[in-house]
Amino acid sequence: MPLLTDRIVILTGPTSGIGYETLRQLILSGAHVYLFGRSLERLAHTRDTLSTECATALSSIPTGSIRHGASPGRMTLIQCDLSDLASVKRGVEEFLTKQDRVDLIFGNAGVMVGGKTVQGYEQMWGTNVLGHHALLRLLLPALRRSEAQPRVVLTASDTHRWVDKPQHLTLNDDATNPALGHIHLYGRSKLGNVYTTSYLASLSDREGWGLTVCSVHPGGVKSQLGSSNRLLTSFKNLFLVPATLGAVTQLWGGTGAPKDEVHGKYLVPYARVGEESKLAKDEKVREEVWRWCEAQCVRHGLVREDEVIA
Repeated sequence: MPLLTDRIVILTGPTSGIGYETLRQLILSGAHVYLFGRSLERLAHTRDTLSTECATALSSIPTGSIRHGASPGRMTLIQCDLSDLASVKRGVEEFLTKQDRVDLIFGNAGVMVGGKTVQGYEQMWGTNVLGHHALLRLLLPALRRSEAQPRVVLTASDTHRWVDKPQHLTLNDDATNPALGHIHLYGRSKLGNVYTTSYLASLSDREGWGLTVCSVHPGGVKSQLGSSNRLLTSFKNLFLVPATLGAVTQLWGGTGAPKDEVHGKYLVPYARVGEESKLAKDEKVREEVWRWCEAQCVRHGLVREDEVIA
């Protein structure tokens, strides 16, 4: 990773797992990171812990290292619940009172639980896909104001391959789908993340926005997903790799890789370009998903009808 001094970064889901390890490396590289998360208490604990850890680590960096003599980056807390579109809007509005640009966005947060979002959407789709779509749409002007080759990285998953029929991406008003079980609803949400980045990349190319956009499969990583299920957690702990390794590929896509190598691509462990599923390449379904998300942003007052991007 290069030094990221003066870079403005937004990171969702920074308090545990891959997000926490991603944040650690961003702070060690000198970035100013805005921590977007549901709980201000957890965000504050993360900030305080990493501030101490990173200052100590940098003090012992040997001469010759790119980080020798570097100062740790800054962390600013933003309360933002991706399962609540009103909270997403408030979070972005608060951010824009502090900054007029953003250079790098890591859409890392994700849930693997049932239920409904605040606005009544199926929980995993409404949080993982629609929540991040709304965040990116509201931040698009700030991304376009960046002069530091702005990038967007969404954490997807190879579980997107579990959904392989176009009709499973047919979205009604609340995004429920009785044909899909819990685990396939999660896979569908990760497929949605792949669609979001792929379509945003194509829009950037068409409109000349200059963004670098990619999605990432971090690998089989120990995380808080499914942590309420003790059996699942025990199984994961036996076979999965630490979150430190899970952060490698998204950090590479966001900070180290050449734009031409990763733009519009699906990245896989470790720090290489992979290939998404056949359905993930379906441009018609991808466009339908994007248009649905845009319609929900209009429905809930995040953007006006004349601001829709298609």
